[in-house]
Amino acid sequence: MDEDFLLVLGIRNGREDAAERFVRKYYSEILNYCFAKTGDFMQAEDITQQTFLNFFKGIGRYEHRGKAKNFLYVTAGNLCKNFYEQKGRSKEIPLSEEEGNGLTDERSRDFAGETAEKISIREALLQLPDEQREAVLLYYFQELKIKEISAILGQTQSNIKYRLKAAKEKLKEILGKEDFT
Repeated sequence: MDEDFLLVLGIRNGREDAAERFVRKYYSEILNYCFAKTGDFMQAEDITQQTFLNFFKGIGRYEHRGKAKNFLYVTAGNLCKNFYEQKGRSKEIPLSEEEGNGLTDERSRDFAGETAEKISIREALLQLPDEQREAVLLYYFQELKIKEISAILGQTQSNIKYRLKAAKEKLKEILGKEDFT
């Protein structure tokens, strides 16, 4: 039987250990995704926590259809979109610590210190259309499978493959690299 299904059953039955295991299983993955989308670690933490709160609040209505992870990604993605809409911010991701990401010294070692190449890649990603950038983030940075991305974005697998191919071509053009994989 599916581990997520068993965890959801445990959560519905009020088992704190099931909720804790569920959060531990997906927290860092969702946090990394939110950080990639916002560029602000503190906001990413807030959005990640809100993602799990929303999941737990709606656990009675949640219908398990495979992977709960897909549900978390959709929720986190929507919360990230709301973050930009509410704050009236552009979707630009801060490129340096000086732009105010709010990291502590310990956390900054994990996320700061980007090389010129990483900055170039981030700038190139920002030039992609939203649909392509989302597919690239999920595939290359979150290492999700095409099938998972398809479920998260509500698109066909062939559409996701097309978006990734188009994004790779655009990134090659922008970065001037022969082989972007």
